[in-house]
Amino acid sequence: MASLPASSVCQVKPFLASGVDYAGLIPITEVRTRKPFILEAYICIFVCFATKAVHLDLASDLSSEIFLPAFRHFIACSVPCTHLHCDCGPNFVGSNRQLSKLQEFLADNKCLTDKQVEDKMT
Repeated sequence: MASLPASSVCQVKPFLASGVDYAGLIPITEVRTRKPFILEAYICIFVCFATKAVHLDLASDLSSEIFLPAFRHFIACSVPCTHLHCDCGPNFVGSNRQLSKLQEFLADNKCLTDKQVEDKMT
C-alpha cells in the first residue's frame, strides 16, 4: 500500500488542499408557475483532503463560464486553497487557461483598481 500524501495527514486549515469534481445530472423542478417544468443541473463538489469536509455548489452546466463563479464562491466561503486537484475535464482546462491569463495580466499591471480589472476581463 502506498503512503498517504502529505496534504491528507498534516494538520492544516480546512480546504487548503482540495479536490473538485462534478456529480451527475440532477433534475430540478421549478414549481413557481402553474405548469412546473424540469431544469437539469450539476453539483460541483469541493472536498478538503485533510478533514474530508465538503462544499457543494449548484451548476447549470459543465462549462468553464459556470465553473468559475462556483470556484469564486468556494474561495469566498473558505480559506483560499493552495492546491486544487481535479481531472483534466474540458471545463477545468478552460478555467485554468482563463485564470492563468488573469494571473499574467495582474503580474504585468500591479497598480490597477478592481473596476479596471473587470473591464479588461470582459
